[in-house]
Amino acid sequence: MAGKKYKKADDIQIEGNKIFSSVRKKWLPLTPEEQVRQQYLTVLINEYGYSLEQIDEEVNVTGRGSAQARADFVIWRTAEDKAGQKAPFKEC
Repeated sequence: MAGKKYKKADDIQIEGNKIFSSVRKKWLPLTPEEQVRQQYLTVLINEYGYSLEQIDEEVNVTGRGSAQARADFVIWRTAEDKAGQKAPFKEC
């Protein structure tokens, strides 16, 4: 997979030692964790039907005790909810 460049927005783009985050719209260092994160993003888009506009990545999460916590992905019901800074989905 390394060294290939993909063209569709929901495909993983890798060039050399960089991987593109479609959510953050920037190239990141290619690490095993980042590659898995971007692979899961394609699952969220292709299999679950979410759009990039509904998703944010590497978000600080509050309400998890005193420790700092980050979510790999946060998903809103609609792109408008995200743009309007409404609360994202909560798992019940």
